[in-house]
Amino acid sequence: MRVVQMSVPEIYIVGAFESNAQHGARGGIGVYWGPDNPRNVSERLKGDQTINRAAIRAAVRALGQARAENLREIRIFSDSEFLITSVNQGLGLWQRTGWTTVTGQPVENREDFEDLIIASTGIPAVHWRRVEDHSRNLDIEAADQLAREGLLKKLLP
Repeated sequence: MRVVQMSVPEIYIVGAFESNAQHGARGGIGVYWGPDNPRNVSERLKGDQTINRAAIRAAVRALGQARAENLREIRIFSDSEFLITSVNQGLGLWQRTGWTTVTGQPVENREDFEDLIIASTGIPAVHWRRVEDHSRNLDIEAADQLAREGLLKKLLP
């Protein structure tokens, strides 16, 4: 019997944000599965417009897609140090402490992080990695382009 080893899907996510007098604050999300992949996403951020929310919501979107496809293992790459640190170090602690920080303050973006936890349910292995240098990674650049395109889209109801 021959065993075929499947590769682990790699998903690149970026949350984009800009604030200016003409448009106010705008966020966008980019989810990149690969060149010309129909699962690639470029969307405007709904709700509060912050860079951290955009990063979390991009992750939630990617996890939702992976879950819908019944993927058992994925790798998520992000340029957001905030997101990667929160997922790898903060979530478990915050859940145990009733969603408070080490200083006793409520965790910002709690609802978004709870959505992230729900979205990851059913995916046994999610590996989170940070991409520090955009210029050396074409995949994170593609996710960034999708997120920037999302900034320009209209909010859908």
